[in-house]
Amino acid sequence: MATIQTIHEARRRGFLERTFVFEERETEVSHIFGPALLCPGGRLVDRDGTVRKFPDRWWQYNDGGRRAAGFYCHTGDCATRAIAIATGIPYKTVYDEIYALAVKMKDDSTPWLGVSREVLQSYIESLGWEWRPLMEIGSGCQVHLNAAELPDGRLIVKASKHLVAVIDGVIHDTHDCSRGGTRCVYGYFVQEKQIDK
Repeated sequence: MATIQTIHEARRRGFLERTFVFEERETEVSHIFGPALLCPGGRLVDRDGTVRKFPDRWWQYNDGGRRAAGFYCHTGDCATRAIAIATGIPYKTVYDEIYALAVKMKDDSTPWLGVSREVLQSYIESLGWEWRPLMEIGSGCQVHLNAAELPDGRLIVKASKHLVAVIDGVIHDTHDCSRGGTRCVYGYFVQEKQIDK
């Protein structure tokens, strides 16, 4: 029996209590991927039978081009970073456009210390992305930041106190912000042309 490399990595990073082995049986992995089973061949299967591709990893380091744009310090730029990563627009362009929009809207938001909901929503929607809410007032947390609970594609996800790009179930950020797949997701932005597929 050979150990599944990705599960081994998960265990090494502290996400799993034990290493799973590649066998001809299903293995419960709901504590990472939500209600899903890891099946032979590395397939992730939802309870309804939908087969998902098991990601090689669920977090990839990506600063969105911040360092290449000449910004070297650690900042609260998660909105700028997530938008740059998900849309493919250069970091400096997103940075400048958010700043200009905030000034125009007479908002105290800054692309390096945090962007207000109004500026954020206005900017992302101007790029042709649509907001998909996943929570209502009093509903409690329904969806978590993990591969099994989010759709495939390029998403800009609003988690608790954070905005992050998720591409085909993989978090693209400067750190693993998933809290082991338990961080609550309030909703996400998705490109309108992606919705039609």
